[in-house]
Parts: sequence; structure tokens; C-alpha cells
Amino acid sequence: MAAAEATGAPRWVLLVGGIALLLGRAIHAFVVAKSGWGNGRAVGMVLTLFAIGWMGSIALFRALL
Repeated sequence: MAAAEATGAPRWVLLVGGIALLLGRAIHAFVVAKSGWGNGRAVGMVLTLFAIGWMGSIALFRALL
């Protein structure tokens, strides 16, 4: 997220990534605390990985152009 911000990514890109990261970590933690395993845990992991990939892609794209 810092790299995307440093390369001048638009605010909405940072907002989408930040919300996805926050929701992903919160869902993952809630499901692990409640039941240990479940589909919600996988959803949390996917959202977290989406946010990391999204921000990395944006930073790389903006740095190369």
C-alpha cells in the first residue's frame, strides 16, 4: 500500500485495497477465533491476498510507466 501511494496511485485504489485488507484480516481472525476452520477463513485469506496483489500490481504498473 505504501508503494502504491508513493507512486501516486489514485485515492480510490488505495481505498479499495485498504478496505479489502481490513475486511479480509477481520473475517479471517473472527472465523479462526470462533471455529478454527471454515469457509469464512478462506474468504478472509482470499481478500487479504487480493489486497496485497492489487496494491503490488498498481505500484509496479505505475512505477514502470
